[in-house]
Amino acid sequence: MEQTVIRSIDVGYGNTKFISNRNYSKNTIRAALFPSFAPRCMKSQDESIASGFMKQRDTVRVLIDSDEYEVGPDAQKAQFGNESGRVLKEDYCLSDTYRALTYGALNLMQQPHIDVLVLGLPMSTWRKYKDALALKMTGTHRITHDFSCTIVKVLVAPQPIGGFYDYGLGIGQFRTLQDQMNLIIDPGYYTLDWLLADGITPVEARSNAVNNGGMAEVIRAVTEQVATDFDSSVSEIGSHENIDRSIRDGKPIRVFGKNSKRPIDYYFEIAKERALDPLLKLVQSVGPAGSIDNIILVGGGAHVFADLVRNEFPKHDIKIIHDGIYANVRGFQLIGETWARNNINAGEFK
Repeated sequence: MEQTVIRSIDVGYGNTKFISNRNYSKNTIRAALFPSFAPRCMKSQDESIASGFMKQRDTVRVLIDSDEYEVGPDAQKAQFGNESGRVLKEDYCLSDTYRALTYGALNLMQQPHIDVLVLGLPMSTWRKYKDALALKMTGTHRITHDFSCTIVKVLVAPQPIGGFYDYGLGIGQFRTLQDQMNLIIDPGYYTLDWLLADGITPVEARSNAVNNGGMAEVIRAVTEQVATDFDSSVSEIGSHENIDRSIRDGKPIRVFGKNSKRPIDYYFEIAKERALDPLLKLVQSVGPAGSIDNIILVGGGAHVFADLVRNEFPKHDIKIIHDGIYANVRGFQLIGETWARNNINAGEFK
């Protein structure tokens, strides 16, 4: 297994997660992330006004055909003031932005050859775009002027399946779960995904996703209230990143250089109120709760959805994954390794 290079990337609408290190001898998986911003470069890097005077942005310039895109932890700082930032559309996975973010993750991995790369898509778009995405990412890619990466095999998994693998193998109870009914709930940035699985077999009629059901809409609802509280407009509030961070960390919302007079708990209730509508669609879709053995909550929006899930499923012990924002990408890594064990013989694909 160690001679076969397997990696995974989860390019989300909010953040791009990737496997930064896999140690088989210690059985550890380390993941990292950066925001899913990829502004097109307008000036050469030599012209940065920070040179010699201030700290440079923590980004890299990746090549997409004849254009360069800037990606990494500080990519938002490379945007113009009127740029909207993240791409929120159904065919996102086929966009130049998605490819730029994938290239950014590949550059941070610094693996010139990858035998198996696992990517993920929301339940709502997986069937429609999985083949096109796999084809697009297979082959040799020129990532930067100095680095290229060859990818032999690309697997594209529904995102909640990653969370299922991460939970089941992480607690060492994967075989037990194979005899039970499992609901995986994954509130992401743009979508709320859920997968109901009878063991490891998806129950497709009771699995789905809600577009505009994730954290983007939750943060938008809070931003509208913040704008009202400051007698302002949503456009004047600007980036939603600070509001998202305040909700996540439980700290006062600060705009125009001032803290809001309202406590963060007030805004947190608005967030939960907005999250309830897509969650009720999930509840209706999965059917009788009594038939479900395990409810597993993953994803970057778990901090907002957790109480709501407990309220809707009060008789269950809700299992919330530690560092749930990385659950899918860690699970993708395990999916890739499982596939490799079954399909690679002496270094060659069957």
